[in-house]
Amino acid sequence: MIERMEIIKDTIRLVAELMASSAITAPKAKGVDNIEVKILDSREELEALASKMEELAQLYGGFFKRDAGNVRNSHAVLLIGCKIVDFGLQKPKDYPLDPNLICSLLNLGIAIGSAVKIASDHNVCLLYTSPSPRDLSTSRMPSSA
Repeated sequence: MIERMEIIKDTIRLVAELMASSAITAPKAKGVDNIEVKILDSREELEALASKMEELAQLYGGFFKRDAGNVRNSHAVLLIGCKIVDFGLQKPKDYPLDPNLICSLLNLGIAIGSAVKIASDHNVCLLYTSPSPRDLSTSRMPSSA
């Protein structure tokens, strides 16, 4: 018999992998792949991330500390980032923004959007943490999902 928590953990890992794959294979500006993904799913990795977030809270605000608690209670965290790369684009003379930065961040936005769509397709809450109140109930109506 597969127990509830094992189902949740395995499914979250599977959906994280699908989300990572979607981010990696999403369309890219000029076909340049500058997207980086990592899945953290061991207690040690999640604790290291949470600890670093608590450290950063002193510099960047209390929400980092709050979210560190969410990381600790998660089964997995998908990190999606990008490298700023040279797309071989010329910057127009009076244009204030770097086209390499713009295209790199554009790729990141498309990758994140593709990953989030996968979570939505599978009805997986991106902020699901355990134990959640739902884990503690023995039954619930579908309308409360």
